[in-house]
Amino acid sequence: MTDSRILIPGRRIASRIVEGQALILDPGTDALQRLNEVGSFIWARISERCHTREDIAEAVMAEFDVEAEQANLDLAAFLQKLADDDFITYVVD
Repeated sequence: MTDSRILIPGRRIASRIVEGQALILDPGTDALQRLNEVGSFIWARISERCHTREDIAEAVMAEFDVEAEQANLDLAAFLQKLADDDFITYVVD
């Protein structure tokens, strides 16, 4: 079964991508989070508000030449962390 939910930034999240690096203001702590290259790539897709998890996994595999299993494991862990921190939410397409 395919997950058709779209990933989007959380309602209270303020973010920017500056010179390829995602900067996210954590509303809970007022701390500025700086994402690494892969995290910034993923955040850019989330910010477009039109991609499913599967879309993002495919983009990561293509951009970083990583195998599907590793890409999916790493993406799942990263998205879980973002969700736990209320940085992302999902909407039904």
